[in-house]
Amino acid sequence: MQAARRNRFSPRHAVLPMVVLGIGIYFGYHVLRGERGLYAFWRYQLEIGKLENELRAVREQRKALQQRVQLLRPESIDPDMLEERSRAQLNMSRPSERTIFRQIR
Repeated sequence: MQAARRNRFSPRHAVLPMVVLGIGIYFGYHVLRGERGLYAFWRYQLEIGKLENELRAVREQRKALQQRVQLLRPESIDPDMLEERSRAQLNMSRPSERTIFRQIR
């Protein structure tokens, strides 16, 4: 009789495993989908990659602009660059020339 009683299922015995399971599911969800979870980490990694590419492009553009500025400095002025910029600023050209204006990015 005693052996039969010990084998019977009691809801009291299921409470602890259910609580542990619930806590596991809660933390598992937040590990994946939480504000600092794996999906957020992967999303941040993609964003970092895009921003690094953008930074690289901006640095290249800055380097090109610095080279153009260097050509216009008084200590190392390039005559061709000076003529180009003065014509663009004064909106003038020689009578025998044709001028095509385009925007510089």
